[in-house]
Amino acid sequence: MSAERSYMQTSKPREPSRIKNLAELKRLIKLGTEIKAVSHTVHPDIVGLTRVVTDVQTNGYYSKIKDDPEHKHSTCNYGKGFYSPFEKASFYAFDGTTVRVFNSRIKDRTILYEMEVYDRTNDMTETNKAEPTEDNDSVIGM
Repeated sequence: MSAERSYMQTSKPREPSRIKNLAELKRLIKLGTEIKAVSHTVHPDIVGLTRVVTDVQTNGYYSKIKDDPEHKHSTCNYGKGFYSPFEKASFYAFDGTTVRVFNSRIKDRTILYEMEVYDRTNDMTETNKAEPTEDNDSVIGM
């Protein structure tokens, strides 16, 4: 029990990932990745909420509010969640752990939102547990 307590006391809070460019951001966005909006001009109600990526496509990704499946941004888009498109690289600014996304509809470099991305490997929530691999002896489909 004491070993468990010492582990709990020494665990550090999770740090957002450092991202240098759009290619790194796209590689990081996968199922289970967590995103936290630091600011948002269109949807200020999601600022501070953690979203979990639920579907990734070549042109964008869907995410739901973590631990709130009934939130309006979790149930939108026919239950897929909040949609975020991948813009052209010129619409992004990478500042260490903060990603700024400029409004692509207004080409005056107005910031649409800022976010932090947390790699899913740092998270041990129920939705991000490892799935069986080929090395496991488990039988699937029985």
